[in-house]
Amino acid sequence: MATDNVSNEIVGLCGFIKNTKELPGSDIWGALWKVIKTRNPMLGINILEYLNENSCCRSFSSLGIAKKTLPIYDFLRYKTGKLNRYYRLNNQENFQVAVVKEKIILDFNKEDNYSLQRLDNFEAVVPILKRIQNDTKVPYKDNWYLEKRYFNHPIYNYQVFGIKKEQIDSIIVVREIQQNETKILRIVDFIGNPSDICGIGEELQNLIDQKGYEYIDLYCDGIANEILETAGLKLKDEADLNVIPNYFEPFVQENVDIYYFTTHNEIFPIFKADGDQDRPSRSNLVS
Repeated sequence: MATDNVSNEIVGLCGFIKNTKELPGSDIWGALWKVIKTRNPMLGINILEYLNENSCCRSFSSLGIAKKTLPIYDFLRYKTGKLNRYYRLNNQENFQVAVVKEKIILDFNKEDNYSLQRLDNFEAVVPILKRIQNDTKVPYKDNWYLEKRYFNHPIYNYQVFGIKKEQIDSIIVVREIQQNETKILRIVDFIGNPSDICGIGEELQNLIDQKGYEYIDLYCDGIANEILETAGLKLKDEADLNVIPNYFEPFVQENVDIYYFTTHNEIFPIFKADGDQDRPSRSNLVS
């Protein structure tokens, strides 16, 4: 927080989310960032720099930044980018959530030796994380974070699946969203070996068929296009005129780009649930 030296009023703040229980050395994500007009036109940037320099974080990133503010982060020498959007439509005629101008459904690799195994409680995840987690990779999410984020969330119900070949070497997190008397499935996080995603195309299609999802979607960066398209997930590029909504609280039937910044110079996987982008946004959800 920033306070006025004269009035002692709070004039600015920047929230953050840490990926590990202990802050020193954690990868952190900026959340709420607000300032009011003061004598210092650089106040907002000062708060960002203070957080980055004094939190003892390993990396400082933020999702959901406004496109018009990208030059600010470029000035600070932060790396900026935009999440890629992928989706897989149900092969149906009418859509209630998406606006489908052209129905393209990609083929996927059929991998009989891959399956998705539901992990209903965190105790089932612990031995898997012990085997697949690598604290040298960015971002590193420890057990404390993952249990609170996905198994003990006070409002959202997340589903965690293990991607199993001979054993489970990767974990995928999804959230079901109901809207307009239908439902969609959103992939919000992934931990493990990205090449495992190549083998789950048929399993994703099975989820669409069994649950009647209108589509499955995914926001991410740092995962090769070839991997996701091998799993039957189509990249929504500029030539794609379909509308795959992002906002559901309240529902807005339009495409939304998600921009980010990071102090980490190398490419690393980013997903929608990193930071505060996959969050409840209606006041009546909070008691």
